[in-house]
Amino acid sequence: MSLIAEQIDAIIEKRKSKVKQIDEASEKLKKCSRGIDRLRCIQSDINSGNGRFASLFKDPEIVAKVGSISLKRFDELSIEYADELNRLKKRFGREQLHISFVGRMRQGKSTLIQTISGLDADVIPSSNGTACTGAKSLITNSGTDKVDAEITFYSETEMINIINDYLRNICHSSEYCISLLSQLRDIPIDKIKENIPDGYADESILFEKLRNYYVHSDEIIENCKKGRITVPKEDIEKYVAQYSHKNRDEKYYNFLSVKTADIHCHFPFEDAGKIKLLDTIGLEDNLLNVDEDMFNTIKNDSDAIIYMRLPAETGADVDRPDVTVISDIAKKVSPGYAREMLFWVVNNKPGINDDQCKAYINKIDKNKFAVSDVIKANCSSKDDVETHLLMPILDILYVLNSLK
Repeated sequence: MSLIAEQIDAIIEKRKSKVKQIDEASEKLKKCSRGIDRLRCIQSDINSGNGRFASLFKDPEIVAKVGSISLKRFDELSIEYADELNRLKKRFGREQLHISFVGRMRQGKSTLIQTISGLDADVIPSSNGTACTGAKSLITNSGTDKVDAEITFYSETEMINIINDYLRNICHSSEYCISLLSQLRDIPIDKIKENIPDGYADESILFEKLRNYYVHSDEIIENCKKGRITVPKEDIEKYVAQYSHKNRDEKYYNFLSVKTADIHCHFPFEDAGKIKLLDTIGLEDNLLNVDEDMFNTIKNDSDAIIYMRLPAETGADVDRPDVTVISDIAKKVSPGYAREMLFWVVNNKPGINDDQCKAYINKIDKNKFAVSDVIKANCSSKDDVETHLLMPILDILYVLNSLK
């Protein structure tokens, strides 16, 4: 197979065939659980002294052992197993192939997403030196020339939890935690700042983020009431970016209350097929729980994960942050899955960082990272992305899905 759309359709059909296997595994788990429940009833009878089941065992020692069998580990594992089966069923039952993009800021993540989706910086924020992406975006190849976005805001409960997380991490107590979103306006922001000891840099950084929530509390409260809205292309940036791509001094704060932005557009690849791109917030952003949100995205919503890296003209090394992110992803999805779905993409700028890319890839190859493949591609070139990135990834996913 060679065409992107055909590859994707084939992968989706292969995955759907596995749903039956997942259902069968779920039934086996339920059957096993029913057996454990019967054992639990026997234990309850034995330990209560009723003797109804104790009489079945002639040896008192066996009775005691049956009554003392711990079922805690089974209960823990059965919950984990059931959750994993539900997650896989949801993933394999999807109609699109989900590709997640993760990485540090200024590595070309947004550029690559723009190249694949055909969207500009007024929809997919591009960094010009600082954090730019404010909210997680889902970009769907809709097959229509119209570009719009379905903006989903946090619920009041979710937003309360976010605010309280900041308060606990700054104050190291629950003293100022809120129970109603309207109480956001009443947080003693000046007092909280005064109580941050000198030299507590982490708390000071988080405080500046908390101040944004406080200052823009009216907009946040109103947005959380809306639940979900649809906005045209020209307004998308105001909900997903932290500032205007045309004027960095023009700040946006809607992103503080945005849970996801589901953007629909027509990808420039003629046969792009059923692709959904997931754009995560840069890992070096100081927003709280950015790493946690990224890891949840790659575990629950991803069929392929692209970790972006741009070797600098002055030289690049596989540094500690690279190792940490790659290792943490492998732990989150399991090393086995990482070797199937995690792709380390090296952003090549021809004539600028060719030697650095070669040296960087050589350093990756010397280590045993849990990745499916290391790919070098010019992320701003449509042809290069199609030939050297999308097609190789789809080829690997197709083979893996055919083998299982």
